[in-house]
Amino acid sequence: MSKLRAILVGVGGRGIWPVRRTVAHPDITAVAMVDKNADYLRAAAAINGLPEARWFTDLETALQAVECDAVIICTPTVTHAPLSELAFRYGKHVLVEKALTHDFQQAVELVQKAKAAGVHFCVAQNYSWMRHNEMVRTILSDPAHPFYPGEVAMIDIHCYRYRPEPRTMTYPWAMVWDMTCHHADMLLYWFPEPIQVLWAHSFNPSWSRYPYHSNITATLKVGESVHCNYLLFHSSTLSETRVIIQGDRGVLEITNQRELLFHPQPPAQLQVATPVKCELPETISADGVEEMLQSFCDLVLRGKETRISASNNLRILAVCREMIEAATRSSESLELAATA
Repeated sequence: MSKLRAILVGVGGRGIWPVRRTVAHPDITAVAMVDKNADYLRAAAAINGLPEARWFTDLETALQAVECDAVIICTPTVTHAPLSELAFRYGKHVLVEKALTHDFQQAVELVQKAKAAGVHFCVAQNYSWMRHNEMVRTILSDPAHPFYPGEVAMIDIHCYRYRPEPRTMTYPWAMVWDMTCHHADMLLYWFPEPIQVLWAHSFNPSWSRYPYHSNITATLKVGESVHCNYLLFHSSTLSETRVIIQGDRGVLEITNQRELLFHPQPPAQLQVATPVKCELPETISADGVEEMLQSFCDLVLRGKETRISASNNLRILAVCREMIEAATRSSESLELAATA
């Protein structure tokens, strides 16, 4: 096999990235598309030139009609498991959008089924591949780097998202499975140590249109000495993400513009030092999708190990599950206190 032939499932919204990235790619090409929305198929075909004979409204029909090696799934999270299982039954490799599923045990079973089918199964977690996150890993791994923050003790991850319309996020804990999986991926890449969820609390404003809690705060412990303050707010008017990594020699900050700044220690107490902008490598894509997709191709075509394997992704989902369990315990404790 010299080039992967892929069926793209779900080509609207988030699913547009495989449409664009498989055009003229050296290792993978789209041979068919699946979507229930004809407008999405038409718009995707305008990009990749696939004829209408290669458009389908269900995956099984496409698998029966078209020769392929892999399936790329970019559909709502609740559909990932059945679509992945169907691809496994046809002996196809699978790259599925995050979150792998919204159920940890189901994810474990999917990994087992992929192994039994003898196919590669990966999750399109692109955040750790982004150039600024790659640079953080580089800096943290090199004490001689001029922007090395020293021994890290605290991390703040604050993610405010303006998403007033739930759309497909109408299932319990959708915000955790959809977004916390990215942040857990980042932390595990920077600090490949166990993550404990010490405390979590979720809530939903009265004016929220989400049927379930859309916001969560948590305290995490990474390894033995790093603490993380975590906030994910889906009911925000702001759209802003900020990450601060505090060490004994300085601070690394990821801004909302995905810039990376180093704050050296100030010259005196209660003063502020001027931050220094870290130049990011142009050889790495800003969104990390190109590198993530290439890693999938390298795994299937060349047997190269990848960090996006579904088995590795179970570590990420375990953090999500633990955060959900901690938030559930918090809610139960508050209910008991209210009735006492």
